[in-house]
Amino acid sequence: MISPTKCPCCSGKDFTDCCEPFLNKTVPPSSPEALMRSRYSAYVLKNPQYILDTTHPSKRKYHRLEDIIKWSTESHWIKLEVISALKDRVKFKAYYRDKWGNAHIHVEHSQFKREKGIWYFYDAEY
Repeated sequence: MISPTKCPCCSGKDFTDCCEPFLNKTVPPSSPEALMRSRYSAYVLKNPQYILDTTHPSKRKYHRLEDIIKWSTESHWIKLEVISALKDRVKFKAYYRDKWGNAHIHVEHSQFKREKGIWYFYDAEY
């Protein structure tokens, strides 16, 4: 995999200074927003295992790796827009095109939980 220069999460930072350390599991994300951004980057870079690994262990049974693979590979991810990031919640818009080229905006209000110093995606409202 060739690493992009700018981070796919649209932070404006270089990938090496933003999501790459999280995706490589060098360090854990320090906040819910950082985790959400790294999960978006994982979709862009087709790293579905990271999505599953950063889902709260109690919720993983509701997320099938096959479904994550399908959505990440059949979509062309365009842009991420963070609307708000407060405490353990992040609201965002993810812009993408489906496998037929149709444009979509995925709006999500995500909830995160911290356990033993590690942030996890817990739940979402759409």
